[in-house]
Amino acid sequence: MERHLNNDVWIKKKNIQQYIRIPQRIDAHKREYLSARAEFYCSTFSSHVASEYEALRVLGNRVDDSAIYIADCCANTELLIRDLEKRQRYFNSFLDSLLPADRKELTDYYLNKDGFSLKPLTNIEERAYEEIREIDEAMNYMKGIEPDFEAEQLQEIQEVAEAMDNLNLDAEGSAVVFDNTFNNIAEMLGVTF
Repeated sequence: MERHLNNDVWIKKKNIQQYIRIPQRIDAHKREYLSARAEFYCSTFSSHVASEYEALRVLGNRVDDSAIYIADCCANTELLIRDLEKRQRYFNSFLDSLLPADRKELTDYYLNKDGFSLKPLTNIEERAYEEIREIDEAMNYMKGIEPDFEAEQLQEIQEVAEAMDNLNLDAEGSAVVFDNTFNNIAEMLGVTF
């Protein structure tokens, strides 16, 4: 149980860190984009003759393959940068809604550290994580990706199971809770009796 909680905390904190570091990620992708374009345009498009296994062959870059590759790379990188810029804009709106001290605490903690403690999330971190989930869901809707209801149902089932583990009821009371929980799980999965 403790290990599961640590993994959950680590995942949430890693998501927060990734969102706070979006400007650095955008800069890195822009540098990669410019580097790929420069490498393409600085490459030689001439061919040369080389001997290979007692035969002469013409070697060189195929301009058509290289052009298609660089066009795909640039288009994908541009889409990624636009996506990150939208996420940054939405997350900055959330950060602007925080008190200045809370915003500073959150950004300083995640900008200045590569690692972080696995202590439970603070209230501000919980709010940030919930905002990140909403942003991710909104971005998926914009792309036409439907939410994964199975994952949500599994999360609800896990929460019910954890609640069951924490109950200290007598045998008869536990049976009633179990029956209700079982029926709720079956209903979520669409099973009818």
